[in-house]
Amino acid sequence: MNQPTFAPTPAPASFRPKGGAKTGPKPGSRRRKAAPQPLRPWPDSPDTLVNLKQVMAHRLPFSRAMIYRMSTDGRLPPPIKVGHNVWWVAGEIEDALCRLAELRTTQTGV
Repeated sequence: MNQPTFAPTPAPASFRPKGGAKTGPKPGSRRRKAAPQPLRPWPDSPDTLVNLKQVMAHRLPFSRAMIYRMSTDGRLPPPIKVGHNVWWVAGEIEDALCRLAELRTTQTGV
């Protein structure tokens, strides 16, 4: 006795899963990118808090990992955590850079 074979019927093109889950952007639509935020200048006051981007752009041209490593081993001051943000005191960064420069001159004798 032969069993009849049934081919599955294709789903209509307008079918979407329950809950309205989207599978991708609509054809012809463009997603707008957020405008880049301008970088704040380095503060004049030594008591001002600066974020990692400011430290990297204005004082230390190192990677993020290197700055955290320098902070962990004592070459830079520890950061201040406020929620999920990380800040440094601008004056402490300046002092640490002066100490590093003095250390270099005492080691090399220049």
